[in-house]
Order: sequence, then C-alpha cells, then structure tokens
Amino acid sequence: MMKTLRLLGLFCLFAVMILGTAGCSDDDEELGSSIVGAWQSEIHTYRIWVFMSNGEVVSEDEYGTYHLNGNRLYITWTDGYGDYEEAFLIVELTSDTMVLDELDDDGIAHDDPETYRRIDMEND
Repeated sequence: MMKTLRLLGLFCLFAVMILGTAGCSDDDEELGSSIVGAWQSEIHTYRIWVFMSNGEVVSEDEYGTYHLNGNRLYITWTDGYGDYEEAFLIVELTSDTMVLDELDDDGIAHDDPETYRRIDMEND
C-alpha cells in the first residue's frame, strides 16, 4: 500500500512538472506572435523596429534576430560595426502597446521603461 501511494505521488509530481513546462512554451509562442509587426518609440520617434515571424528584426539602420524567453526580449543587432546584444524586460504587451525596460548585464531592469506603439507600415 505504501509503495502504491509513493508511486502515485511521484506520478502526480511528474504530471504537474510536464503540464507546467508545456504551459510556458505556449505562452512564449503567444507572446512571440503578439510582438510580430512594426513598433515606433514614443520617446524617440525615429526608432521603428519591425519584428518578423521568422525571428528577424530590422530598424532604420540595423538588422538582427530576436528571441523571447518568458517576459524577456533579446535582440542581437548587426550594424556597420559588428554584432551586439540588447536585452529587455517586457513590462506590457497588448495589441497596440509594447513597454520595454532595458536590462543591464546582470539582468536587472533600468526602471526607465520606453513605450512603443504598433504602427501600420503600409499607410506611412
């Protein structure tokens, strides 16, 4: 009887771990599809980032790749001087608003978020 209860407990723990991990993957995919499109900074209006569904991102003078990990956005930019990476905490992401807070090398947010608005590139 005790062995059966122990096996049942281990099975339940295993099931919870699998379901929890599967839930995170779907959230990242949903977040990824939400970020696809063109975004313009409210502070630096010249800054427009276009995120594509294939993981590429372009701006006014740079291009690169991006990936999401939970509520963090990582962009590896390539410009005329080489490659560099930026990391951001996604504070908010809705259908028309994205608020990003840049992370330092230790992964700590600067506490100075920047708001981006989704724009329609076809009408510009």
